[in-house]
Amino acid sequence: MHFTRRSEYAVHSLFYLALRSADEPVLLQELAADQHLSPSYLAKVMQRLAGAGLVRAYVGGNGGYTLARSAREITFADAVRAVEGQAGLFNCLQQQRRCIAGPGCEIQKVFQEAEQEMMHRLEQTTIQDLVDLLFRRKLRLKWLGQ
Repeated sequence: MHFTRRSEYAVHSLFYLALRSADEPVLLQELAADQHLSPSYLAKVMQRLAGAGLVRAYVGGNGGYTLARSAREITFADAVRAVEGQAGLFNCLQQQRRCIAGPGCEIQKVFQEAEQEMMHRLEQTTIQDLVDLLFRRKLRLKWLGQ
């Protein structure tokens, strides 16, 4: 899968929601302002996260977003897949794509192994892991007003 800023925004937004009360939806404007993002762009990211079942979107006067499930159940890979899709990281790994070096290309094998290792790492890391790290290291985040 290709990684764009959408992936970063998705993980940051899920992390932000994990730090907030599940009972109070967070407004899109607040999420965007605290992360210094365009609300219209972040709305597209949040829509994809909602479509993947990672966040719940509420409309109306008490509208906003909450996590749809526990932060312990949401991995970085879930977030990336939700906003980027399933496309491979390297172009030569795409289906129906022929390697310019020919069949059995060792470069393609290295790319495939690297992509698998990276996805394994993203699948092993949850949003809750990030929350735990924040508190364990007593980190401060500007975009959370700390």
